[in-house]
Amino acid sequence: GQLALPMLAAGAMGGLVSLAIAGFDRNKPTEFAPGNPMHLLQAVEFGLFLGLIGFLAAALRAWLGDAGVYVLAPIAGLADVDAISLSLASMAQGDLAAPVAAGGVLLAALVNSFVKQGIALVLAPRAMALRMALPLAAALLTGALLWLFVPAALF
Repeated sequence: GQLALPMLAAGAMGGLVSLAIAGFDRNKPTEFAPGNPMHLLQAVEFGLFLGLIGFLAAALRAWLGDAGVYVLAPIAGLADVDAISLSLASMAQGDLAAPVAAGGVLLAALVNSFVKQGIALVLAPRAMALRMALPLAAALLTGALLWLFVPAALF
């Protein structure tokens, strides 16, 4: 609903900028060997994290009202966006207002994006970190401008 257009546009803009950068990059691509996505331990860890985030979202909302969502979302976004997104989507099927759920997901995604860029700046070679920064900035700017200035009725 309310996040669809800003997030799709942000993703598209980030992808286009990434493709443009890749077109100018003359270096050979780095080999990438993904791990096993069906690894049982990772699935259990995610399930536990999802349960914890779901519990905390309900508890903080009961204690602080909708502000509890805005307290938890950036904290959850430090590690992951999926768990808070699933928890808030589930809560929005009940009595959590859709704009509050959407704002929480957006806040978690913003924090998570900045964390990933920070990790790249600290751990990755400088050229790679800079190649990541421009698409991220373009995506965040596009999403934020649509979120802030385009009426929700158009979403």
